[in-house]
Amino acid sequence: PEAPSTALARPAATGASKAAVRPLTSRPIDSRSTANSRPGPGSRSPAGPKLGDAQVLAQDSAIATAESALAQVAARVREARPRGVDIPADAEFNGELLRRVREARSLSIQQLADRTRISVRHLENVEADRYTALPPPVYLRGILMNLARELGLDPLRVSKSYLALFSEKPAKSGR
Repeated sequence: PEAPSTALARPAATGASKAAVRPLTSRPIDSRSTANSRPGPGSRSPAGPKLGDAQVLAQDSAIATAESALAQVAARVREARPRGVDIPADAEFNGELLRRVREARSLSIQQLADRTRISVRHLENVEADRYTALPPPVYLRGILMNLARELGLDPLRVSKSYLALFSEKPAKSGR
C-alpha cells in the first residue's frame, strides 16, 4: 500500500504571514495600524510594536529610495537622446550623415562603441563610407540597426538606405 505523498503539499498561509508581506504598489494609510493591531499574549514590553514600526519604516524608506533612483535614471535616459539634426524624409543615410547625427548627440566614437558594443574600427569605417573594409551585409545590417537605435533614428530606414549605398559602391569599385 502506498502512503499519500505530502512532500508536494504546501502549508496553508496564515493571516500573520499574509500581513507580513505587502505588495510594493499599495501602502496602508496608517502603517502602524498593522503592527499595533494584534498584541501577543503577555506582551507588556513596548519593544514589540516599536520593532514592527521600524520594519515598516525601513521598508517604506527602501521603496522610496528605489522609486527616486528609478525616476533619476528615467530622467537621464530622456536627456541622453536630444534631437539635434533635422533629417529630411528622403535623406540617404551615408556615413557623413550618421557622423553628423552622432556629433549632434555629443557622443564620441568611443562612447558610441561602449554603448553599442560595436568596435571603434567598424564605426569609423561606417562613418567614412569605407565599404570594402566593412563586414558582410548580414553583420553590417545588425551594426547599422544598433547604431541607429542608439542615435534615436529609425533602424529599418537607416539600414535599408546604407545597405543600398553599400551594394552600389563596391560593384563600381570592383570588389
